[in-house]
Amino acid sequence: MDRVLRRNHDRLARIPSGAATVLFNPRLVHLMVSSHSFIHLELLAQRPFLESLENRLQAVETVVREILMAGVSPLQAAVVEKYRGIEHLQYTDSERALIAATFENPHWYHDTNAHYPLIITPINRIESGELDALYNQPDENYVATQGVSKRATCPLYLAIKTEVIAIGSAVDKGVEEDFYISDLWQILM
Repeated sequence: MDRVLRRNHDRLARIPSGAATVLFNPRLVHLMVSSHSFIHLELLAQRPFLESLENRLQAVETVVREILMAGVSPLQAAVVEKYRGIEHLQYTDSERALIAATFENPHWYHDTNAHYPLIITPINRIESGELDALYNQPDENYVATQGVSKRATCPLYLAIKTEVIAIGSAVDKGVEEDFYISDLWQILM
């Protein structure tokens, strides 16, 4: 599937919006992200394709949720590059370009409401109780600066730090839109 999408990359913005929306079926996105293909985020980074979607907010939510929960992703690489957590992780040029076009692009971040799945996904995980035992154990590894820290795969940590990166990028670029800084407070609550 990845190869088919990449081969038709330039033509995808011209397909009917309903057909383009089908590409963002949650099961398909999950399979692609699980195989370390981030073609869906690459597609969403392109403004013409993004605007051609029938329901772009749903597509963005599906992709951001999957990438946030993935074991390995460009989002994780961006956070770990800046805040550490995996000693020898490589943040590739292609990952850097993808994050620059999406989460570090204030207009993309704002227009796609990417903050929403970054907040809701970890809140849902916390409220589910599945992380209670893990988060309530004393664990020096979570804050480790060498080796592999558990925070590098923690959805809450990755979500918060991604928001910080996105908001910091908007501040650095002087973009004055509402970037939902209050979302960080919602997570804390």
